[in-house]
Amino acid sequence: MKKEIFINESMGETRIAIQEDSQLVEVYVERLDKQRMVG
Repeated sequence: MKKEIFINESMGETRIAIQEDSQLVEVYVERLDKQRMVG
């Protein structure tokens, strides 16, 4: 199983995506002014 993690950060927001075998399996979004979202 191939697992990849992608991280993107911009002003006030961090996004993390996890892929397994080229399929998106998890997404995390964290904003400085809001609560963390997980999906």
